[in-house]
Amino acid sequence: MPRDERLKCVACDKNMVSNRKQVAGSGLWKLFLSARSLKRVEKDAAGCVDCRMKYLNWLKKVNGDFDQFDTRSEACFSNESSNVTDNSYENEDDMFFDRPADCINPTIKISVEYSHASHKYCVVCGLREIPLKVLSKDNRSLVFLKRGILIPNGARCCSDHLDNKQLIFDAIEKIPANGVRELECDANYIVELLNDFRLLINNKKTFDFDDMSSLNDQDYYNITGLRKDQFDNIVATLKSLRQSENRSVRVAIAIFCAKMRLGLANSVLATLFRMQDKRVITRIIHQVTRAFLSDFVPNHLGFGHISRQCVLKYHQTVMADVLLTDSNRQIVVVIDGTYLYVQKSMNNELQRRTYSLHKHRHLVKPMVITTTDGYILSVFGPYFSDHYNNDANIIEHCFRNNPQDMLDWLKEDDVVLVDRGFRNAIPTMENLGFRVAMLGFLNGRKQFSTEEANQSRLVTANRWVIESGAYQVRMARSYVQDHLTPSVFNDEELEFVVEMCSTIDDLVRVRFRSRHSNNKNYIATIQFDSMNEEPITGYYCTCISGAREIGCCAHVCAVLWHLGVQRGQVLSNTHPLSAINLLNSINDSIQYSESDEDTDDDDENEIDRENTSIDSETDLEYQTDDPDECSDSNSDDQ
Repeated sequence: MPRDERLKCVACDKNMVSNRKQVAGSGLWKLFLSARSLKRVEKDAAGCVDCRMKYLNWLKKVNGDFDQFDTRSEACFSNESSNVTDNSYENEDDMFFDRPADCINPTIKISVEYSHASHKYCVVCGLREIPLKVLSKDNRSLVFLKRGILIPNGARCCSDHLDNKQLIFDAIEKIPANGVRELECDANYIVELLNDFRLLINNKKTFDFDDMSSLNDQDYYNITGLRKDQFDNIVATLKSLRQSENRSVRVAIAIFCAKMRLGLANSVLATLFRMQDKRVITRIIHQVTRAFLSDFVPNHLGFGHISRQCVLKYHQTVMADVLLTDSNRQIVVVIDGTYLYVQKSMNNELQRRTYSLHKHRHLVKPMVITTTDGYILSVFGPYFSDHYNNDANIIEHCFRNNPQDMLDWLKEDDVVLVDRGFRNAIPTMENLGFRVAMLGFLNGRKQFSTEEANQSRLVTANRWVIESGAYQVRMARSYVQDHLTPSVFNDEELEFVVEMCSTIDDLVRVRFRSRHSNNKNYIATIQFDSMNEEPITGYYCTCISGAREIGCCAHVCAVLWHLGVQRGQVLSNTHPLSAINLLNSINDSIQYSESDEDTDDDDENEIDRENTSIDSETDLEYQTDDPDECSDSNSDDQ
């Protein structure tokens, strides 16, 4: 039995399956097929899916330049209720659909939301009598895909809602739906619509920084750490960064910012940004780094980018002026070393030089100099993190080598705020004429005197900007959660025990267990007057810094937070990944211990060993700011 002749594409002469042919009709699709085949094409001829995709790509690139040659209607929606009188239609559905002239049944009816539109006003914001741009077919399809709203042919919008001829994200979200309408469409149109959507989706990247409709402001921040306007400002600043075949300038900067913010592997970034492999990501990051160093850094970092007068006027806090300076010409700077964690290197020497005995991790140490409001003046380094490169040695190196002419910018009697790790460099700074303010030492005592605690708090109150945040408030919730006990009235409920004095009715106290050692306990006592506008009249804690009057320790802050902010309510943490649930999922071998007494002895010996190790490391490097802010070594347990 002879085989039926297979269908062939009129343009490329490839074999086709009958149910996947694309009939030429009498519109631009027929014109495209004729131009591609260089011959006359009948309206009942057909093209293949590959040629159809090339046609749709071509339509997207020309962006409506040849719509006047199409026999399909490209007019605007007309309806009396919308006050639009630009055009009229034989069929109401023509205002939405690009129908072939030879459209035949069968047709189907669909109910869709629609938006009123006109040549005279913006479809997004409704403004009139300003220069308006016609929305392309791709933009109208994008709105229908994202919002389910059909926009009439010929609809227009303000140029502010477009970026590179594409609707921005916010504009798509603002387009109103004015009602629901039943529209008729034929099978050919449904096929064309599905092809258009498929092309649109296939061209979409995971997140596309070139497409202004792809990401909103929060998306920009989540990926890059920058708001959209900040990101756009960076793009405008890096003028030496050029476009390439693999990526645009915006995509290159987005890759760099995502690497800095998220710390993802280059292979993961290659997948997310649709790059060839991780080597391409490496080259892009290197290119953006050079652009930042040449175009951005000199204008925003270093002693040469800002004057002393500007710092005194805009970046020195009133607290620093009142507490630490004698004249209006003194500048107060905060100096501290910070950390950038790095992977363990295969190079043995680099592995040794980047290992920190203090943090027990591999890292490098930049030295940061800021003003008292947190504005970063300069960053030196990075330096190695071995015991030769403690804070004192690093700042000695900076002062002796005078990078960025820092000694010309800083003047005599300027105040330098440092922590205890800089104690060996204090003679050098004082010889240069600087006034140094540093936290005090216990020197074997259990607690600071009131004067010493206040003096330390003066330094801490002005250094907190470089330590990122109010430490006591962040620790309050943890202290309360750690001291919850079953209620005496209901075993299933938890309570935070606050003791009241039986003889003095304006005193409350809370017993705290040290967060580093089970063998140490502190008592935080607060005196209050509920009839006073400022109800807290006094407080004291038995921890090393609990006697100070300027500010309070973390234990007192925890009590104030629980009673004042939470109003005594205990919040239950039901998050499946909360620390409480994680504790319950980890096994404890203490139940097999032979003797509790032996365990206590071992714990005490272990604590002694830890204290000995901490004391030896402290001689090399001490990074802690306030006595009760010791998160990694010396702490409120001293």
